[in-house]
Amino acid sequence: MKQEYLTPSAEELILCKDPSIICETYLFDPAQGEEKLGYLFAAGETEDRDGVGKPLLDTVITAIQREYYREATRSPSASFEMALHQANLILYDSAQSGIRDWMGHFHVSIGVLAGTELHLSVAGAGAVFLARKSQVTNISQGISHFPI
Repeated sequence: MKQEYLTPSAEELILCKDPSIICETYLFDPAQGEEKLGYLFAAGETEDRDGVGKPLLDTVITAIQREYYREATRSPSASFEMALHQANLILYDSAQSGIRDWMGHFHVSIGVLAGTELHLSVAGAGAVFLARKSQVTNISQGISHFPI
């Protein structure tokens, strides 16, 4: 029997009409030598909070991307754990420095598709849904506590 592999295909879909809400999708392809780490993707929503929301969201996702692909010899799961740890450090440092406007308004879903492995994490009210034929299932239910 021939084994089939998932071919990632994603398009950006943003449904935010309110300018005080920041919605972004992030899709990262592996560079040469990083193929075993697969594809990193994220979707985030936060409030603008006087200009704090977008830069913080971009900073966190950029840090996740850099850490995830930093060491191509690591496994996808180890790289994902290290990337999430980096994101938590940035958010912790932000809160400790007095920037707390984002707390309770920061919702992110992030995942990695590496070969046949799918790793997911969510923050805030972020959620990941899996659509198969006519069924849609929330596959991230219970892995995040809200509010942050």
